[in-house]
Amino acid sequence: MSLVIVDAPRLESSTVIPTVVELTSDVAYVRFHGRNAATWHHRGGSAADRFDYLYEREELAEWVEPLRELGGRAQQLYVVFNNNNSSLPPGPMQRPVAQAPANALMLRQLLLEAGIPASDGLGSAALEKSLQYRIEDIGSLEADQVTRSGDNH
Repeated sequence: MSLVIVDAPRLESSTVIPTVVELTSDVAYVRFHGRNAATWHHRGGSAADRFDYLYEREELAEWVEPLRELGGRAQQLYVVFNNNNSSLPPGPMQRPVAQAPANALMLRQLLLEAGIPASDGLGSAALEKSLQYRIEDIGSLEADQVTRSGDNH
């Protein structure tokens, strides 16, 4: 059994699990729920409403060194994004992006830039090619550059 390391809103509340970056077994599991403090305590809505958050590159950059350290100690390290909505990114792009895949690709690029090995996650899964997000489509990984392959908008 492993401790699930959670990134969530930074609130003084008994309903927010504190972020404790610690390895309790050979497997490390980090779960990104988003930092939407405004919706965190809403009950009765959907998870998509509660976890409606598109991380900024700087917020994900905070995780590069902790993930390097965890990856050096764990036999396996899993990072999962549970911000399961879509939103307009900052910048000129005027169409919504799916938050979790966009943020997963941002984090992957940050790790690679820091020399930390990172798998391609679902990029190699048997998804329809037109639905895959590709690292090349993100370019510098500014949120306004996230596009889907085959989408000409």
